Amino acid sequence: MTSQSEEHTRQLVHCLKNLIHVRSPCYITGEINAPNISWFTPAGPASQSHTDNVLLDFITDYGFSQIVNAATRNESLLDLVLVSEPNTIFSMRVDPPFGSSDHFRVSFSIALENQS
Repeated sequence: MTSQSEEHTRQLVHCLKNLIHVRSPCYITGEINAPNISWFTPAGPASQSHTDNVLLDFITDYGFSQIVNAATRNESLLDLVLVSEPNTIFSMRVDPPFGSSDHFRVSFSIALENQS
C-alpha cells in the first residue's frame, strides 16, 4: 500500500515532469519537506525512504541540482532550490526568518542571458 506522503510526492513529481519541458533553464523552489534526505553527503543526496527516492529519482533523471547549502528549519534542509543549470545561480544565501516564520529565508540571483 502506498502512503499518503508517497502519493503526494508522486503527484508532485508527475506535475513537475509536465512543466519542465522547456529549452530555458528551469528553477523549482519551495518547501519540498523531505527531511530524511541527506543532501550534504560527499557521495550526493541519499535516503532510505522510498518516498524520498521518488523525488531523488526525478532530480537525477532530469538533471537537476539542489543548491541550498544550509539548513532552512532547525537542523533540516526543507526549502529547496532545484535548477537545471546551476551555473546561472549566484549569491545563494540562507538568512534569518522573515516575520514569524520558522523557516530561514533562501535568496539567490539568476544570471539571465540577453537575447537581443
